[in-house]
Amino acid sequence: MRRASAVLAVLAAIAATASAGCGPKPEPVKVQPDVGIYWQDVFDGVPEVLFYAKPNALKSDAVYGELAKSSFRAAVARGVSSDLSQMRVLEDADEVIMGAGARSGGGVLVIRGVKAGHDPAKVSEGRAVLWHLAKDGRVKEYVRSDPSSNAGLYVLPDRTWVVVFGAARERARQAFATPQKRPEPAIDRSALVSFRVDGASLVERVPGLSRGRLAKVGNKLRALTLLVKPDKQGVEIRLDYNDDEATAWSERSVEQILEAFKNDGKKRWEFLKDAKLRREPTTVVVQVALPASLLEALPRATGVEVDPAGYPAQ
Repeated sequence: MRRASAVLAVLAAIAATASAGCGPKPEPVKVQPDVGIYWQDVFDGVPEVLFYAKPNALKSDAVYGELAKSSFRAAVARGVSSDLSQMRVLEDADEVIMGAGARSGGGVLVIRGVKAGHDPAKVSEGRAVLWHLAKDGRVKEYVRSDPSSNAGLYVLPDRTWVVVFGAARERARQAFATPQKRPEPAIDRSALVSFRVDGASLVERVPGLSRGRLAKVGNKLRALTLLVKPDKQGVEIRLDYNDDEATAWSERSVEQILEAFKNDGKKRWEFLKDAKLRREPTTVVVQVALPASLLEALPRATGVEVDPAGYPAQ
């Protein structure tokens, strides 16, 4: 009994000494997560018109490279005497994404992979500087030097510039202040260029898609996408529908249209004779190979040949 009491006394003394030396335990340090800034937050849903291009990939492509480079040079040469023009920024980028439409109430231009060293404050048109810094910080906000302009430019941390117009300007300001990490717009990044238009908007603007031979193509059309593939892969047209039945009817109509072109006898439609038609679950896909004559001519094309104003390639 005495031995047990002695042991308890020793343990109590050790506990008392330990508690006296330690004091209250400090609160654990709360590590705040690193909140990212996401360019896709500027889009309020899928825009009616969505354009995508890879300028750097275009310039190095075996088929389209020379045409792209000379076209960029011709555009830059249009009276621009500054070191850094808007077109130069686009030409040097990895990706360009543009969304617009009446429902969105404004336009959005996203430039990703902007060349290091490019500065919005140095972008000019002729001798006129286009942008000046309005708000510094993690996301820099620039406004147009022209006070009547409703455009804004935001520079994100990852060499991404977001240019917004109209109602999209306020939406961008809120999106970058409270990031949500919305899903990125669905883009086929295997293409050099893609152009997507909302089906309902297209049918509304092209009456022929709601009557006659094209009525089945326009019925329940969700979206039309045009893809320019690298090298000699040609062009792909994708028609997306809401259900299987609409897809099946459209496939049949497109097949008849292609047959009509093939049997037309005019040489200008000759390249359609090898067009390939296939159907995915709710998508009709038309794959068109570029004519051999065009494949031969494109690598030698110059800005003079594609520029209606005739600005010489430099």
